Amino acid sequence: MKRKLLVIVGRVLGAALLLLFHLVGARRLGPDIYGILALALAWSTLLSSLAALGWQALLTERLPKLHEAGRLTRPAHALLRSAQAVAFLTAVLISTLLLAFATILPTSLSIRALAVCAVLLPPTSLLLVLRRALEAVNQPLQSILYCDIVMPASAILLLLVVRPSQWHYGILLALPLLIASAFAAFGLEGSPRPSSLSPFSPSVILDSRNWRSAFEYLVGTFGQVSLTRLDTIALGLAPGSTALLVGAYSVARRLAMTTNYGLNALAPLIVADFGRAASSSSPDLRPSYLTYTAWATALGILPLALILLKPRFLLQLFQSDFSIAAAPMVILALGEFARALVGPSGYALIVRGSSRYFAVSNLAGVLLCIVLLAILVPTLSTIGAALSVGIAYIVVNVVQVYGVLFSPIRGLNNRA
Repeated sequence: MKRKLLVIVGRVLGAALLLLFHLVGARRLGPDIYGILALALAWSTLLSSLAALGWQALLTERLPKLHEAGRLTRPAHALLRSAQAVAFLTAVLISTLLLAFATILPTSLSIRALAVCAVLLPPTSLLLVLRRALEAVNQPLQSILYCDIVMPASAILLLLVVRPSQWHYGILLALPLLIASAFAAFGLEGSPRPSSLSPFSPSVILDSRNWRSAFEYLVGTFGQVSLTRLDTIALGLAPGSTALLVGAYSVARRLAMTTNYGLNALAPLIVADFGRAASSSSPDLRPSYLTYTAWATALGILPLALILLKPRFLLQLFQSDFSIAAAPMVILALGEFARALVGPSGYALIVRGSSRYFAVSNLAGVLLCIVLLAILVPTLSTIGAALSVGIAYIVVNVVQVYGVLFSPIRGLNNRA
């Protein structure tokens, strides 16, 4: 129980540090440069997840088998180094293509953001692979320490010490990613494996004999990540969009996500309890599902109330001009809180053996979001972006809740 609580505290601290990083970044860089950075981070998060996707799945499936006596075996070292090298080189290739074809984009804002993204993409992809490796050998505390705490903390320190110029802040912000990657690599080399493998993440619960299930889980996770980034990217691509508008919307997005952060904070408890329930002789996830849904809803009420009552005040903490995103933030907060209301449906689908259902529902939500963004953003700007994501969230959650409540449990060793 102590280890679970440490993981929860680490997740909360990591989220707070990330929000603080954006607060410091917005105030130190100014609204225009921060807007470019926010758009670059949206692109790099999306593309790095895609670049490292196959290797993350392979590590999820293979590393638990190759991690013996508290150390990585020689084959595990070879697999890990191959994964790091290929993910990094793939990201470098994508970055090169971005720089080569960036000029075809419709706005100068997007062109400048992709130039920064090209710098951030390789170290981001490398850190994703190392994080997946730590989770695959059941080291959630080290994963959180290096990826969620060391990385934003070092970025905050650099922003406070150095005010980067417009053309160098991408390089400066790549340094924390490399620092976190170095710590994660060191942790993988020397950390002992716990004698009792408690499932702290879906990647640990997934049947290690089934590579397809691991891939389906990561595809579904990629879909979830995409839904949190596509609206910012679409706004950056819209004609007439400005760095100020994108920066304000990005901050609104970050603040709105706090209404649903209870699910992320409670993930260690959720997945462990779901795993035990699904492994029992008469599996029934509904009691645990309803309990954690109630907790996630309760934890989201206070952030939602603050956003509804003081949207402009919260945005002005970052930049006085960011209050222009007050209305979109309210829409986004309601959409995120709706996700809390339906509870940990994605986790439940993974644990019950419906990883394909999880992947397909999230990808369908991504396609719906893209269509809505193409229709609404050109005419409604930030309001259209917020509405597109909110509608996509509702559809995905309804489909996933149906799967949790009415589809049969296939069991942990019989993947969909």
